[in-house]
Amino acid sequence: MKSLRISTYNINYLPKILDKLQKKKSSEIDFITWFLVWYLGSSILLLLSLHSYFMGFGK
Repeated sequence: MKSLRISTYNINYLPKILDKLQKKKSSEIDFITWFLVWYLGSSILLLLSLHSYFMGFGK
């Protein structure tokens, strides 16, 4: 069996992402926009799953 290893690529990739996030300071409008998109998307997915459940597809 192969042993599970964390590659060095993944370890080096995380600090690069954090550096990009720190360099690009997002404004309050960007956060509100991201939150609204996330909220609307999750609401639509929840409504679709509830609809399919109550219509009998989840049984």
